[in-house]
Amino acid sequence: MGFFCHREGKPKPKVVDYSKVQKNRMSSKCGCKAYMRITLRRENEIFPEEWQVTILNLEHNHELLSTDEVRFLPSYRSITTEDEKRILLLKEGGLSIRQIMLVMELEKNQFVLLMTKPPDTILTDQDPWMTEAIAKEMPSTKHAFCIWHITSKFSGWFISILKGDYSSWCSDFYSLYKLDTIEEFENQWPLVIAKYELGENKHINGLYRIKKFWVPAYLREFFFGGMTTTGRSESINAFIKRFISSNTRLTQFIRQVDLAIEDILQTQIHDTMLVKYKGSYLISQSPLEEQGYHFFFTHFAFKKFQEEFGRAIQYTVVEKTCNVFFVNHHKYIQCNKHEVVWDGNVAKCSCKKFEFVGILCRHILSVFLHKDCFDIPLAYLLSRWSRKEVTLPQEVFESSTSMNNDEVPTEVMNMVQRPPQSKPKGRPKQRMKGGIELAKNVRRCSLCKGVGHNISTCPRKGELVSKSNDISRHAAKKKKVMLENQDLNPVFSLKF
Repeated sequence: MGFFCHREGKPKPKVVDYSKVQKNRMSSKCGCKAYMRITLRRENEIFPEEWQVTILNLEHNHELLSTDEVRFLPSYRSITTEDEKRILLLKEGGLSIRQIMLVMELEKNQFVLLMTKPPDTILTDQDPWMTEAIAKEMPSTKHAFCIWHITSKFSGWFISILKGDYSSWCSDFYSLYKLDTIEEFENQWPLVIAKYELGENKHINGLYRIKKFWVPAYLREFFFGGMTTTGRSESINAFIKRFISSNTRLTQFIRQVDLAIEDILQTQIHDTMLVKYKGSYLISQSPLEEQGYHFFFTHFAFKKFQEEFGRAIQYTVVEKTCNVFFVNHHKYIQCNKHEVVWDGNVAKCSCKKFEFVGILCRHILSVFLHKDCFDIPLAYLLSRWSRKEVTLPQEVFESSTSMNNDEVPTEVMNMVQRPPQSKPKGRPKQRMKGGIELAKNVRRCSLCKGVGHNISTCPRKGELVSKSNDISRHAAKKKKVMLENQDLNPVFSLKF
């Protein structure tokens, strides 16, 4: 009987049907030679038959999954007998599924560190109050404006002024926005403004005054992860809505946020497992690409690096001095030159993509290939893209496990507390009202002045209506007698 590694063999060729949508699912097969063979043998007549290992090869040609990652594989999706008994016990105690998961996570002593310092960069809209608050409360944070909130106002600002030239203006503005250096922006800005005669426009002057908040040339020295819009926050909002709604009570808010953070951590661990399990397709045999694959955590980050590396071979490198290089595309040799400084340890490019995005640009990679550098310096492999970044620091586990069972008093260990009252399924019968709703006047019945009903559903309607009719008849009779005593014609009498 033979046992093979799950990644043995080669991936089978796929039958491509272009009439259908292709999934492009990667195979985990990599030709691993790990193998074990066992045979049922009998060594002697007096001993029974037993299984013996006859062939064993433990050498794998791929990275092995850790014990915390194999649980995502289909063959490992099971729970132990102890965990099953624990879940059933908590269920019989009246705990909901959410509370059971929370209890079991707390028993594992897993914690999440919170942010203890202000962010290095922040991206918002053009709210003046927020701008003032950020400058006051977080002076060390680089503040930038969302470019989408700026360009979305162009149609209302310039269509009536430029008319047929509006499309051309948008194209020229985009070219200004993509300039790499501050000098290029300052030289090209007045030329473009003069071309469309917008020098006196108040919106143009306002944009120029806040240029340090939205022009990428002024922001490339700061890390923004390549983001220039707040569109990322919309995806975050959609993610948060999976756990929190408008009906979520304040007492449940913190627990739901914990579940959201736990979901993020589980997704990161699962992505790490997929990288190890399925691997990635390398477009070359270069050690630079292989180092990037083994270092980067997410498949998305490696694809960004692989895209830059694939385009690096399209650029020509001209060495100006011993440490300064001019890099430009092979089709545009006379323009769009980028200056790269590389002394063997430190590399800087005029495009400043590494400082802005956090991934080496194609220009620096071109210089690496030109100088036969096959090892990326560790300073340019940011920890935020590392697979190990998702693991919690060791001091967290040490602090969480500092108290063992021997330090817990016996009377505390033997004490069984009453489990928290479980919340029934479904929507609650009554919603917790806010302060505005509680401050509103209570609607009352106009007939009996009671609360909780109106005149149509009043339980005392018959009694009060008959009493009201008697009072009306008595008042009419009294008024008639008074008019007769005054000898007045009731038809022409005044109404009081």
